[in-house]
Amino acid sequence: MAEEYDQQASSNKRKWPSLDNESLSSQENKKNNPASSSSLSIGKVLWEELGKSIAPIEDEATNDDGVIKVDPKPNIGEVSKTIDYVTGLMVKLQYDTNETPYYLSGNFGPIRKETPPTGDLKVIQGQIPKLLSGMMIRNGPNPPFDPIANYACMLHAIRFKDGKAIYVSRYVQTSRFLQEQVFRSAEFFKYGDLLGSFGLFTYYLHLLKDERDVLDMSYGFSNANTGLIHHNGMLMALVDFDKPYVIKVLDNGDLETLGINGYKKKLTHNFTPHPKRDPETGELFIFGSSYTAPYAIYNVVRKDGIMSDPVPITTSGPSYMHDFGITEKYVIFMDLPYNFDPENMATNNDWIYRLDTTKKSRFGILPRYAKTEEGIKWFEFDESFFIFHNANAWEDGDGNIVLISSVMKNDDKHSTFVPPIFYGGPKPSLKGVEFTLPQLFKLTFNMKTGKCNKVQLSTTYSDYPKVNESYIGRKLRYVYTSKFDQLAKIPSIVKLDLGIAGAKPQEIQFDFLGNKYGSEVVFVPSVQTDRPLEEDDGYLITFVHDEDTSISYTYIISAQKMEIEAVIELPSRVPYGFHAIYMTEMELQAQISNLA
Repeated sequence: MAEEYDQQASSNKRKWPSLDNESLSSQENKKNNPASSSSLSIGKVLWEELGKSIAPIEDEATNDDGVIKVDPKPNIGEVSKTIDYVTGLMVKLQYDTNETPYYLSGNFGPIRKETPPTGDLKVIQGQIPKLLSGMMIRNGPNPPFDPIANYACMLHAIRFKDGKAIYVSRYVQTSRFLQEQVFRSAEFFKYGDLLGSFGLFTYYLHLLKDERDVLDMSYGFSNANTGLIHHNGMLMALVDFDKPYVIKVLDNGDLETLGINGYKKKLTHNFTPHPKRDPETGELFIFGSSYTAPYAIYNVVRKDGIMSDPVPITTSGPSYMHDFGITEKYVIFMDLPYNFDPENMATNNDWIYRLDTTKKSRFGILPRYAKTEEGIKWFEFDESFFIFHNANAWEDGDGNIVLISSVMKNDDKHSTFVPPIFYGGPKPSLKGVEFTLPQLFKLTFNMKTGKCNKVQLSTTYSDYPKVNESYIGRKLRYVYTSKFDQLAKIPSIVKLDLGIAGAKPQEIQFDFLGNKYGSEVVFVPSVQTDRPLEEDDGYLITFVHDEDTSISYTYIISAQKMEIEAVIELPSRVPYGFHAIYMTEMELQAQISNLA
Protein backbone atom coordinates (compact mmCIF):
# COMPACT_ATOMS: atom_id res chain seq x y z
CA MET A 1 0.00 0.00 0.00
CA ALA A 2 1.34 3.42 -0.90
CA GLU A 3 2.51 5.52 2.07
CA GLU A 4 1.92 8.85 0.39
CA TYR A 5 -1.62 10.16 0.57
CA ASP A 6 -3.46 10.81 -2.64
CA GLN A 7 -3.89 14.61 -2.59
CA GLN A 8 -7.13 14.37 -4.52
CA ALA A 9 -8.75 12.55 -1.59
CA SER A 10 -8.25 15.56 0.69
CA SER A 11 -10.47 17.66 -1.58
CA ASN A 12 -13.29 15.11 -1.33
CA LYS A 13 -14.17 15.72 2.34
CA ARG A 14 -17.81 14.81 2.86
CA LYS A 15 -20.48 15.78 5.36
CA TRP A 16 -23.63 14.03 6.53
CA PRO A 17 -26.11 14.38 3.65
CA SER A 18 -29.06 16.67 4.27
CA LEU A 19 -32.51 15.59 3.12
CA ASP A 20 -33.84 19.08 3.79
CA ASN A 21 -31.49 21.94 4.57
CA GLU A 22 -34.19 23.92 6.33
CA SER A 23 -35.08 21.04 8.62
CA LEU A 24 -31.45 20.79 9.67
CA SER A 25 -31.14 24.41 10.78
CA SER A 26 -29.91 25.08 14.29
CA GLN A 27 -33.29 26.47 15.32
CA GLU A 28 -35.09 23.32 14.24
CA ASN A 29 -32.54 21.16 16.02
CA LYS A 30 -33.05 23.12 19.25
CA LYS A 31 -36.80 22.76 18.90
CA ASN A 32 -36.80 18.99 18.34
CA ASN A 33 -33.91 18.01 20.58
CA PRO A 34 -34.13 18.42 24.36
CA ALA A 35 -30.33 18.58 24.62
CA SER A 36 -28.70 21.94 25.29
CA SER A 37 -27.23 24.19 22.59
CA SER A 38 -23.69 23.38 23.75
CA SER A 39 -24.48 19.68 23.33
CA LEU A 40 -25.71 20.46 19.84
CA SER A 41 -22.53 22.29 18.90
CA ILE A 42 -20.27 19.51 20.17
CA GLY A 43 -22.52 16.82 18.74
CA LYS A 44 -22.92 18.47 15.35
CA VAL A 45 -19.15 18.64 14.86
CA LEU A 46 -18.83 15.05 16.01
CA TRP A 47 -21.58 13.67 13.80
CA GLU A 48 -20.65 15.71 10.73
CA GLU A 49 -17.20 14.14 10.93
CA LEU A 50 -18.70 10.69 11.39
CA GLY A 51 -20.97 11.42 8.45
CA LYS A 52 -18.01 11.61 6.09
CA SER A 53 -17.98 7.84 6.10
CA ILE A 54 -21.53 7.42 4.88
CA ALA A 55 -21.97 10.11 2.26
CA PRO A 56 -21.69 8.96 -1.37
CA ILE A 57 -18.12 8.10 -2.31
CA GLU A 58 -16.81 10.07 -5.26
CA ASP A 59 -14.98 8.44 -8.16
CA GLU A 60 -16.06 5.00 -7.05
CA ALA A 61 -14.34 1.98 -8.55
CA THR A 62 -17.28 -0.42 -8.73
CA ASN A 63 -18.16 -3.72 -10.36
CA ASP A 64 -21.45 -4.44 -12.12
CA ASP A 65 -23.16 -5.08 -8.78
CA GLY A 66 -22.21 -1.65 -7.47
CA VAL A 67 -19.63 -2.96 -5.01
CA ILE A 68 -17.04 -0.28 -4.25
CA LYS A 69 -13.46 -1.48 -4.26
CA VAL A 70 -11.69 -0.29 -1.10
CA ASP A 71 -8.20 1.11 -1.62
CA PRO A 72 -7.28 3.53 1.21
CA LYS A 73 -4.04 5.50 1.20
CA PRO A 74 -2.88 6.41 4.72
CA ASN A 75 0.24 8.46 5.34
CA ILE A 76 2.93 7.32 7.76
CA GLY A 77 5.20 10.23 8.69
CA GLU A 78 6.28 12.53 11.48
CA VAL A 79 2.77 13.85 12.04
CA SER A 80 1.34 10.37 12.55
CA LYS A 81 4.20 9.43 14.88
CA THR A 82 3.69 12.54 16.99
CA ILE A 83 -0.05 11.98 17.30
CA ASP A 84 0.51 8.33 18.19
CA TYR A 85 2.99 9.36 20.90
CA VAL A 86 0.45 11.73 22.47
CA THR A 87 -2.27 9.08 22.21
CA GLY A 88 0.00 6.57 23.93
CA LEU A 89 0.55 8.94 26.84
CA MET A 90 -3.19 9.49 27.21
CA VAL A 91 -3.85 5.74 27.18
CA LYS A 92 -1.34 5.23 30.00
CA LEU A 93 -3.04 7.95 32.04
CA GLN A 94 -6.55 6.62 31.43
CA TYR A 95 -5.97 2.86 31.61
CA ASP A 96 -3.92 0.48 33.71
CA THR A 97 -2.16 -1.17 30.80
CA ASN A 98 -0.81 -3.87 33.12
CA GLU A 99 -4.34 -5.17 33.62
CA THR A 100 -6.39 -6.51 30.74
CA PRO A 101 -9.93 -5.10 30.61
CA TYR A 102 -12.51 -7.78 31.33
CA TYR A 103 -14.01 -7.69 27.85
CA LEU A 104 -10.60 -8.24 26.27
CA SER A 105 -9.72 -11.15 28.59
CA GLY A 106 -10.39 -14.88 28.50
CA ASN A 107 -12.58 -15.92 25.61
CA PHE A 108 -13.70 -12.32 25.12
CA GLY A 109 -10.12 -11.70 24.05
CA PRO A 110 -9.03 -11.83 20.41
CA ILE A 111 -7.24 -14.51 18.48
CA ARG A 112 -4.21 -13.28 16.57
CA LYS A 113 -4.35 -15.49 13.49
CA GLU A 114 -6.96 -16.26 10.88
CA THR A 115 -7.77 -19.91 10.17
CA PRO A 116 -7.90 -20.90 6.49
CA PRO A 117 -10.58 -23.40 5.43
CA THR A 118 -9.97 -26.50 7.53
CA GLY A 119 -11.81 -29.78 6.98
CA ASP A 120 -11.78 -33.27 8.52
CA LEU A 121 -13.21 -31.83 11.72
CA LYS A 122 -13.72 -34.26 14.58
CA VAL A 123 -17.34 -35.00 15.54
CA ILE A 124 -17.07 -35.90 19.22
CA GLN A 125 -20.77 -36.55 19.82
CA GLY A 126 -23.66 -37.55 17.57
CA GLN A 127 -23.69 -37.09 13.80
CA ILE A 128 -23.93 -34.11 11.46
CA PRO A 129 -27.33 -34.45 9.71
CA LYS A 130 -26.71 -35.68 6.18
CA LEU A 131 -29.20 -33.26 4.66
CA LEU A 132 -27.70 -30.23 6.46
CA SER A 133 -26.07 -28.28 3.63
CA GLY A 134 -25.03 -24.65 3.99
CA MET A 135 -22.93 -22.34 6.12
CA MET A 136 -23.30 -20.60 9.47
CA ILE A 137 -21.34 -17.34 9.70
CA ARG A 138 -20.96 -15.38 12.94
CA ASN A 139 -19.73 -11.81 13.33
CA GLY A 140 -17.85 -10.26 16.22
CA PRO A 141 -15.00 -8.03 17.38
CA ASN A 142 -11.42 -9.25 17.20
CA PRO A 143 -8.89 -6.46 17.86
CA PRO A 144 -5.53 -7.23 16.26
CA PHE A 145 -3.42 -4.79 18.30
CA ASP A 146 -2.62 -4.09 21.98
CA PRO A 147 -3.18 -2.51 24.41
CA ILE A 148 -6.42 -0.65 23.70
CA ALA A 149 -7.93 -2.18 20.63
CA ASN A 150 -10.04 -1.05 17.72
CA TYR A 151 -12.54 -3.92 17.67
CA ALA A 152 -11.92 -4.95 14.08
CA CYS A 153 -14.27 -7.58 12.66
CA MET A 154 -13.54 -11.27 12.34
CA LEU A 155 -16.00 -13.68 10.79
CA HIS A 156 -16.12 -17.28 12.00
CA ALA A 157 -17.88 -19.75 9.72
CA ILE A 158 -18.62 -23.45 9.47
CA ARG A 159 -19.83 -25.05 6.24
CA PHE A 160 -21.80 -28.30 6.20
CA LYS A 161 -22.12 -30.71 3.29
CA ASP A 162 -22.58 -34.48 3.00
CA GLY A 163 -22.28 -34.99 6.75
CA LYS A 164 -18.94 -33.17 6.96
CA ALA A 165 -17.86 -29.69 8.07
CA ILE A 166 -15.25 -27.06 7.15
CA TYR A 167 -14.29 -24.22 9.52
CA VAL A 168 -12.76 -20.86 8.57
CA SER A 169 -12.09 -17.49 10.23
CA ARG A 170 -11.20 -14.29 8.39
CA TYR A 171 -10.93 -10.59 9.13
CA VAL A 172 -13.25 -8.36 7.13
CA GLN A 173 -10.88 -6.23 5.06
CA THR A 174 -12.42 -2.85 5.86
CA SER A 175 -10.67 0.40 5.05
CA ARG A 176 -10.06 0.81 8.77
CA PHE A 177 -8.51 -2.64 9.07
CA LEU A 178 -6.29 -2.22 6.01
CA GLN A 179 -4.92 1.12 7.23
CA GLU A 180 -4.16 -0.19 10.70
CA GLN A 181 -2.29 -3.09 9.14
CA VAL A 182 -0.04 -0.51 7.50
CA PHE A 183 0.58 1.27 10.83
CA ARG A 184 0.69 -2.02 12.79
CA SER A 185 -1.27 -0.28 15.54
CA ALA A 186 -4.81 0.83 16.44
CA GLU A 187 -5.29 4.23 14.76
CA PHE A 188 -9.06 4.75 14.60
CA PHE A 189 -11.16 5.64 17.63
CA LYS A 190 -13.81 3.21 18.87
CA TYR A 191 -17.12 4.13 20.47
CA GLY A 192 -16.02 2.67 23.78
CA ASP A 193 -13.33 5.38 23.90
CA LEU A 194 -15.97 8.12 23.93
CA LEU A 195 -16.01 8.33 27.71
CA GLY A 196 -15.58 11.60 29.60
CA SER A 197 -12.95 14.21 28.80
CA PHE A 198 -10.61 11.44 27.67
CA GLY A 199 -13.18 10.46 25.05
CA LEU A 200 -13.43 14.01 23.78
CA PHE A 201 -9.64 14.30 23.59
CA THR A 202 -9.39 10.92 21.83
CA TYR A 203 -11.89 11.95 19.21
CA TYR A 204 -10.19 15.28 18.54
CA LEU A 205 -6.94 13.41 18.00
CA HIS A 206 -8.81 11.26 15.50
CA LEU A 207 -10.07 14.41 13.73
CA LEU A 208 -6.50 15.69 13.64
CA LYS A 209 -5.39 12.51 11.91
CA ASP A 210 -8.10 13.09 9.34
CA GLU A 211 -7.32 16.77 8.81
CA ARG A 212 -3.56 16.11 8.51
CA ASP A 213 -4.18 13.27 6.06
CA VAL A 214 -2.73 10.61 8.34
CA LEU A 215 -5.86 8.50 7.85
CA ASP A 216 -7.82 8.15 4.63
CA MET A 217 -11.50 8.56 5.51
CA SER A 218 -12.65 8.23 1.89
CA TYR A 219 -14.17 4.83 2.65
CA GLY A 220 -15.45 5.53 6.15
CA PHE A 221 -14.43 4.09 9.49
CA SER A 222 -16.58 0.94 9.61
CA ASN A 223 -15.40 -2.12 11.49
CA ALA A 224 -18.42 -4.13 10.18
CA ASN A 225 -18.32 -6.26 13.33
CA THR A 226 -21.95 -6.53 14.44
CA GLY A 227 -24.54 -8.04 12.09
CA LEU A 228 -24.86 -10.03 8.87
CA ILE A 229 -27.48 -10.24 6.12
CA HIS A 230 -27.79 -12.10 2.83
CA HIS A 231 -29.81 -10.40 0.11
CA ASN A 232 -29.79 -10.28 -3.69
CA GLY A 233 -26.93 -12.77 -3.84
CA MET A 234 -24.75 -10.74 -1.46
CA LEU A 235 -23.55 -11.62 2.04
CA MET A 236 -22.94 -8.35 3.90
CA ALA A 237 -21.18 -7.57 7.21
CA LEU A 238 -22.86 -4.71 9.09
CA VAL A 239 -22.38 -2.17 11.87
CA ASP A 240 -24.71 0.62 13.07
CA PHE A 241 -22.63 3.58 11.96
CA ASP A 242 -21.57 2.88 8.38
CA LYS A 243 -22.26 1.12 5.09
CA PRO A 244 -22.25 -2.67 4.56
CA TYR A 245 -19.21 -4.65 3.42
CA VAL A 246 -19.78 -7.39 0.85
CA ILE A 247 -18.28 -10.80 1.57
CA LYS A 248 -17.88 -13.57 -1.00
CA VAL A 249 -17.98 -17.24 0.04
CA LEU A 250 -15.57 -19.17 -2.18
CA ASP A 251 -16.07 -22.72 -3.43
CA ASN A 252 -13.67 -24.07 -0.80
CA GLY A 253 -15.55 -22.31 2.03
CA ASP A 254 -13.12 -19.41 2.34
CA LEU A 255 -14.31 -15.82 2.88
CA GLU A 256 -13.19 -12.88 0.74
CA THR A 257 -13.99 -9.19 1.27
CA LEU A 258 -15.07 -7.57 -2.00
CA GLY A 259 -15.76 -3.99 -0.88
CA ILE A 260 -18.59 -1.66 0.15
CA ASN A 261 -22.16 -1.94 -1.10
CA GLY A 262 -23.20 1.63 -1.84
CA TYR A 263 -26.35 0.49 -3.69
CA LYS A 264 -25.14 2.35 -6.78
CA LYS A 265 -24.92 5.65 -4.85
CA LYS A 266 -28.48 5.33 -3.52
CA LEU A 267 -27.30 4.58 0.04
CA THR A 268 -26.53 7.97 1.62
CA HIS A 269 -26.90 6.99 5.27
CA ASN A 270 -25.70 4.32 7.64
CA PHE A 271 -27.17 0.83 7.67
CA THR A 272 -28.72 -0.97 10.64
CA PRO A 273 -27.05 -4.25 11.61
CA HIS A 274 -30.59 -5.72 11.85
CA PRO A 275 -32.30 -5.28 8.46
CA LYS A 276 -35.40 -7.39 7.86
CA ARG A 277 -35.85 -9.64 4.83
CA ASP A 278 -39.43 -10.54 3.97
CA PRO A 279 -39.55 -14.32 3.38
CA GLU A 280 -42.32 -14.05 0.77
CA THR A 281 -41.52 -10.92 -1.24
CA GLY A 282 -37.72 -11.16 -0.91
CA GLU A 283 -37.54 -7.44 -0.11
CA LEU A 284 -35.08 -6.02 2.41
CA PHE A 285 -36.16 -3.32 4.87
CA ILE A 286 -33.48 -1.07 6.40
CA PHE A 287 -33.00 2.17 8.32
CA GLY A 288 -30.14 4.41 9.34
CA SER A 289 -29.77 6.85 12.24
CA SER A 290 -28.45 10.41 12.41
CA TYR A 291 -27.55 12.94 15.09
CA THR A 292 -29.40 15.64 13.20
CA ALA A 293 -33.11 15.87 12.39
CA PRO A 294 -34.97 13.89 11.14
CA TYR A 295 -32.81 11.39 13.14
CA ALA A 296 -33.71 8.29 11.11
CA ILE A 297 -34.02 7.36 7.44
CA TYR A 298 -35.94 4.36 6.08
CA ASN A 299 -35.56 2.44 2.81
CA VAL A 300 -36.98 -0.59 1.06
CA VAL A 301 -34.66 -2.64 -1.16
CA ARG A 302 -36.35 -4.72 -3.86
CA LYS A 303 -35.59 -8.40 -4.32
CA ASP A 304 -33.28 -7.45 -7.22
CA GLY A 305 -31.27 -5.04 -5.04
CA ILE A 306 -32.78 -1.76 -6.26
CA MET A 307 -33.13 0.68 -3.36
CA SER A 308 -36.13 3.00 -2.95
CA ASP A 309 -35.90 6.70 -2.26
CA PRO A 310 -35.24 7.46 1.43
CA VAL A 311 -38.12 8.24 3.79
CA PRO A 312 -37.12 10.53 6.70
CA ILE A 313 -38.46 9.45 10.10
CA THR A 314 -38.57 12.22 12.72
CA THR A 315 -38.07 11.00 16.28
CA SER A 316 -37.83 13.07 19.48
CA GLY A 317 -34.05 13.30 19.28
CA PRO A 318 -30.82 11.43 18.56
CA SER A 319 -31.58 8.25 20.49
CA TYR A 320 -29.90 4.91 19.82
CA MET A 321 -32.06 2.66 17.62
CA HIS A 322 -30.25 -0.62 17.01
CA ASP A 323 -33.15 -2.68 15.66
CA PHE A 324 -36.72 -2.32 14.38
CA GLY A 325 -39.53 -4.60 13.16
CA ILE A 326 -41.75 -5.37 10.18
CA THR A 327 -45.13 -7.00 9.68
CA GLU A 328 -46.81 -7.83 6.38
CA LYS A 329 -48.15 -4.28 6.15
CA TYR A 330 -46.18 -2.13 8.60
CA VAL A 331 -42.73 -1.16 9.82
CA ILE A 332 -42.06 -0.39 13.50
CA PHE A 333 -39.53 2.23 14.65
CA MET A 334 -38.32 2.71 18.22
CA ASP A 335 -37.72 6.07 19.95
CA LEU A 336 -36.19 5.00 23.25
CA PRO A 337 -34.44 6.75 26.17
CA TYR A 338 -30.81 6.10 25.24
CA ASN A 339 -29.63 9.45 23.92
CA PHE A 340 -26.58 10.67 22.04
CA ASP A 341 -25.29 13.29 24.51
CA PRO A 342 -21.72 14.57 23.96
CA GLU A 343 -22.20 17.40 26.47
CA ASN A 344 -22.95 14.91 29.23
CA MET A 345 -19.90 12.90 28.14
CA ALA A 346 -17.63 15.92 28.44
CA THR A 347 -19.01 17.37 31.68
CA ASN A 348 -20.01 14.30 33.72
CA ASN A 349 -17.33 11.80 32.76
CA ASP A 350 -20.00 9.64 31.16
CA TRP A 351 -20.32 7.69 27.92
CA ILE A 352 -21.41 9.35 24.66
CA TYR A 353 -24.87 7.77 25.05
CA ARG A 354 -26.88 8.55 28.19
CA LEU A 355 -29.82 6.75 29.72
CA ASP A 356 -32.64 9.24 30.33
CA THR A 357 -35.26 7.99 32.82
CA THR A 358 -37.43 11.08 32.22
CA LYS A 359 -38.07 10.08 28.60
CA LYS A 360 -40.92 7.69 27.85
CA SER A 361 -40.50 4.84 25.39
CA ARG A 362 -42.16 5.55 22.04
CA PHE A 363 -42.88 3.41 18.97
CA GLY A 364 -43.82 4.66 15.51
CA ILE A 365 -45.78 2.39 13.14
CA LEU A 366 -45.79 3.28 9.43
CA PRO A 367 -47.22 1.49 6.37
CA ARG A 368 -44.15 -0.21 5.03
CA TYR A 369 -44.44 1.16 1.49
CA ALA A 370 -45.09 4.75 2.60
CA LYS A 371 -43.34 7.44 0.56
CA THR A 372 -43.33 9.94 3.45
CA GLU A 373 -43.64 9.75 7.23
CA GLU A 374 -47.02 11.50 7.25
CA GLY A 375 -48.90 8.28 7.93
CA ILE A 376 -46.84 7.24 10.96
CA LYS A 377 -48.79 6.52 14.16
CA TRP A 378 -46.91 7.05 17.42
CA PHE A 379 -47.52 5.07 20.62
CA GLU A 380 -46.09 6.16 23.97
CA PHE A 381 -45.78 3.99 27.06
CA ASP A 382 -46.11 5.51 30.52
CA GLU A 383 -42.72 4.10 31.46
CA SER A 384 -39.13 4.21 30.32
CA PHE A 385 -37.37 1.12 28.95
CA PHE A 386 -34.84 0.19 26.29
CA ILE A 387 -34.57 -2.50 23.61
CA PHE A 388 -31.55 -3.68 21.69
CA HIS A 389 -33.14 -6.59 19.86
CA ASN A 390 -36.57 -7.64 18.62
CA ALA A 391 -37.54 -11.24 17.89
CA ASN A 392 -40.43 -10.65 15.48
CA ALA A 393 -43.61 -8.67 14.82
CA TRP A 394 -46.99 -9.39 13.24
CA GLU A 395 -50.62 -8.28 12.88
CA ASP A 396 -53.07 -10.30 14.97
CA GLY A 397 -56.19 -9.60 12.90
CA ASP A 398 -57.93 -7.58 15.62
CA GLY A 399 -56.30 -4.27 14.80
CA ASN A 400 -53.26 -5.01 16.96
CA ILE A 401 -49.60 -4.99 16.04
CA VAL A 402 -47.57 -7.41 18.18
CA LEU A 403 -43.84 -6.97 18.82
CA ILE A 404 -41.77 -9.57 20.71
CA SER A 405 -38.68 -7.92 22.22
CA SER A 406 -35.88 -8.31 24.74
CA VAL A 407 -36.66 -5.40 27.06
CA MET A 408 -34.32 -3.67 29.51
CA LYS A 409 -36.09 -1.99 32.39
CA ASN A 410 -34.96 1.57 33.06
CA ASP A 411 -35.03 2.12 36.84
CA ASP A 412 -31.60 3.57 37.57
CA LYS A 413 -31.03 7.19 36.51
CA HIS A 414 -27.28 6.71 36.16
CA SER A 415 -27.30 3.30 34.48
CA THR A 416 -25.92 2.72 31.03
CA PHE A 417 -26.47 -0.42 29.00
CA VAL A 418 -23.63 -0.49 26.48
CA PRO A 419 -20.32 0.65 28.01
CA PRO A 420 -19.30 -2.56 29.84
CA ILE A 421 -19.23 -4.29 26.47
CA PHE A 422 -16.65 -1.80 25.18
CA TYR A 423 -14.49 -0.87 28.14
CA GLY A 424 -14.10 -1.40 31.87
CA GLY A 425 -11.66 -2.61 34.46
CA PRO A 426 -10.67 -6.17 35.31
CA LYS A 427 -14.33 -7.04 36.04
CA PRO A 428 -17.44 -5.01 35.23
CA SER A 429 -19.58 -3.70 38.08
CA LEU A 430 -22.70 -5.75 38.75
CA LYS A 431 -24.53 -2.83 40.34
CA GLY A 432 -28.06 -2.56 38.98
CA VAL A 433 -27.69 -5.71 36.92
CA GLU A 434 -31.33 -6.61 37.64
CA PHE A 435 -32.33 -3.53 35.66
CA THR A 436 -29.91 -3.70 32.77
CA LEU A 437 -30.16 -7.34 31.67
CA PRO A 438 -33.03 -7.88 29.21
CA GLN A 439 -36.06 -10.14 29.51
CA LEU A 440 -38.56 -11.17 26.85
CA PHE A 441 -41.77 -9.11 26.59
CA LYS A 442 -44.79 -8.90 24.29
CA LEU A 443 -45.66 -5.35 23.24
CA THR A 444 -49.08 -4.72 21.68
CA PHE A 445 -50.18 -1.63 19.73
CA ASN A 446 -53.86 -1.16 18.84
CA MET A 447 -54.08 0.73 15.56
CA LYS A 448 -57.75 1.58 16.16
CA THR A 449 -57.63 2.92 19.75
CA GLY A 450 -54.04 4.16 19.86
CA LYS A 451 -53.44 2.23 23.10
CA CYS A 452 -50.41 0.10 23.85
CA ASN A 453 -49.39 -2.37 26.56
CA LYS A 454 -46.47 -4.55 27.59
CA VAL A 455 -46.66 -8.09 29.02
CA GLN A 456 -43.67 -10.01 30.38
CA LEU A 457 -43.23 -13.43 28.75
CA SER A 458 -40.22 -14.69 30.68
CA THR A 459 -38.28 -13.88 33.86
CA THR A 460 -35.11 -15.36 32.36
CA TYR A 461 -32.43 -12.78 31.55
CA SER A 462 -31.86 -13.31 27.84
CA ASP A 463 -31.18 -11.53 24.57
CA TYR A 464 -30.27 -12.25 20.93
CA PRO A 465 -33.78 -13.62 20.22
CA LYS A 466 -33.98 -15.71 17.05
CA VAL A 467 -36.87 -17.29 15.16
CA ASN A 468 -37.57 -19.45 12.15
CA GLU A 469 -36.98 -16.73 9.53
CA SER A 470 -39.71 -18.01 7.22
CA TYR A 471 -42.04 -16.44 9.83
CA ILE A 472 -40.50 -12.94 9.78
CA GLY A 473 -43.39 -10.46 9.89
CA ARG A 474 -45.89 -13.28 10.54
CA LYS A 475 -47.42 -14.74 13.67
CA LEU A 476 -45.28 -17.47 15.19
CA ARG A 477 -45.15 -19.77 18.19
CA TYR A 478 -41.47 -20.25 19.06
CA VAL A 479 -38.66 -17.87 20.05
CA TYR A 480 -35.09 -18.98 20.83
CA THR A 481 -33.04 -16.72 23.12
CA SER A 482 -29.57 -16.72 24.63
CA LYS A 483 -29.62 -16.76 28.42
CA PHE A 484 -27.08 -14.33 29.89
CA ASP A 485 -25.36 -14.56 33.26
CA GLN A 486 -24.13 -11.52 35.18
CA LEU A 487 -20.83 -11.42 33.32
CA ALA A 488 -22.40 -11.36 29.85
CA LYS A 489 -21.72 -15.02 29.11
CA ILE A 490 -24.26 -17.44 27.65
CA PRO A 491 -24.56 -20.68 29.67
CA SER A 492 -27.86 -21.78 28.09
CA ILE A 493 -30.26 -21.48 25.16
CA VAL A 494 -33.96 -21.04 25.97
CA LYS A 495 -36.86 -22.06 23.74
CA LEU A 496 -40.06 -20.17 24.47
CA ASP A 497 -43.36 -21.66 23.36
CA LEU A 498 -45.80 -18.77 23.15
CA GLY A 499 -48.54 -21.36 22.78
CA ILE A 500 -52.20 -20.41 23.03
CA ALA A 501 -53.16 -16.75 23.47
CA GLY A 502 -53.60 -15.94 27.15
CA ALA A 503 -51.67 -18.98 28.35
CA LYS A 504 -48.36 -18.66 30.17
CA PRO A 505 -45.44 -19.24 27.76
CA GLN A 506 -43.59 -22.49 28.31
CA GLU A 507 -39.78 -22.57 28.50
CA ILE A 508 -37.35 -25.36 27.68
CA GLN A 509 -33.72 -24.66 28.55
CA PHE A 510 -30.70 -26.30 26.96
CA ASP A 511 -27.59 -25.99 29.16
CA PHE A 512 -24.08 -26.23 27.78
CA LEU A 513 -22.94 -27.70 31.13
CA GLY A 514 -19.59 -27.49 32.83
CA ASN A 515 -17.69 -24.28 32.22
CA LYS A 516 -18.99 -23.96 28.65
CA TYR A 517 -20.62 -20.87 27.13
CA GLY A 518 -22.23 -20.27 23.77
CA SER A 519 -23.01 -17.58 21.22
CA GLU A 520 -26.14 -16.48 19.37
CA VAL A 521 -27.90 -19.40 17.69
CA VAL A 522 -29.23 -19.64 14.16
CA PHE A 523 -32.36 -21.62 13.31
CA VAL A 524 -32.01 -23.91 10.28
CA PRO A 525 -35.18 -25.61 8.95
CA SER A 526 -34.99 -29.34 8.34
CA VAL A 527 -34.81 -30.50 4.76
CA GLN A 528 -37.67 -32.96 4.37
CA THR A 529 -39.69 -33.92 1.32
CA ASP A 530 -42.14 -36.48 2.75
CA ARG A 531 -44.11 -34.19 5.08
CA PRO A 532 -44.88 -30.52 5.75
CA LEU A 533 -42.53 -28.86 8.20
CA GLU A 534 -43.66 -27.66 11.58
CA GLU A 535 -42.38 -24.28 12.75
CA ASP A 536 -39.77 -25.78 15.10
CA ASP A 537 -38.76 -28.63 12.78
CA GLY A 538 -35.09 -27.81 12.40
CA TYR A 539 -31.80 -27.22 14.15
CA LEU A 540 -30.21 -24.59 16.35
CA ILE A 541 -26.52 -24.10 15.57
CA THR A 542 -24.04 -22.12 17.66
CA PHE A 543 -20.38 -21.84 18.61
CA VAL A 544 -19.53 -22.99 22.16
CA HIS A 545 -16.32 -22.51 24.16
CA ASP A 546 -15.03 -24.62 27.07
CA GLU A 547 -13.20 -22.25 29.42
CA ASP A 548 -11.54 -25.14 31.27
CA THR A 549 -9.85 -26.63 28.20
CA SER A 550 -9.84 -23.54 25.92
CA ILE A 551 -11.34 -25.69 23.14
CA SER A 552 -14.19 -24.39 20.99
CA TYR A 553 -16.97 -26.40 19.39
CA THR A 554 -19.94 -26.15 17.07
CA TYR A 555 -23.17 -27.48 18.60
CA ILE A 556 -26.05 -28.70 16.43
CA ILE A 557 -29.19 -28.95 18.57
CA SER A 558 -32.60 -30.34 17.68
CA ALA A 559 -34.97 -27.36 17.93
CA GLN A 560 -37.94 -29.64 18.62
CA LYS A 561 -36.38 -31.81 21.31
CA MET A 562 -33.75 -29.32 22.55
CA GLU A 563 -31.22 -32.14 22.52
CA ILE A 564 -27.78 -32.49 20.96
CA GLU A 565 -27.61 -33.76 17.38
CA ALA A 566 -23.85 -33.26 16.98
CA VAL A 567 -20.84 -31.62 18.65
CA ILE A 568 -17.92 -30.74 16.38
CA GLU A 569 -14.47 -29.84 17.73
CA LEU A 570 -12.94 -26.79 16.04
CA PRO A 571 -9.27 -26.24 15.16
CA SER A 572 -9.17 -22.74 16.71
CA ARG A 573 -10.60 -20.90 19.69
CA VAL A 574 -13.73 -18.93 18.76
CA PRO A 575 -14.08 -15.79 20.91
CA TYR A 576 -17.51 -14.72 22.14
CA GLY A 577 -19.10 -12.47 19.55
CA PHE A 578 -22.27 -10.91 18.24
CA HIS A 579 -24.73 -11.99 15.54
CA ALA A 580 -24.91 -14.97 13.19
CA ILE A 581 -26.61 -15.97 9.96
CA TYR A 582 -27.18 -19.20 8.06
CA MET A 583 -26.97 -19.48 4.27
CA THR A 584 -28.39 -22.51 2.49
CA GLU A 585 -26.43 -24.32 -0.18
CA MET A 586 -28.73 -22.80 -2.80
CA GLU A 587 -28.00 -19.31 -1.46
CA LEU A 588 -24.28 -20.04 -1.40
CA GLN A 589 -24.27 -21.17 -5.01
CA ALA A 590 -26.36 -18.18 -6.12
CA GLN A 591 -24.03 -15.86 -4.23
CA ILE A 592 -20.94 -17.45 -5.70
CA SER A 593 -22.43 -17.29 -9.22
CA ASN A 594 -23.61 -13.70 -8.79
CA LEU A 595 -20.23 -12.42 -7.62
CA ALA A 596 -18.03 -14.49 -9.91
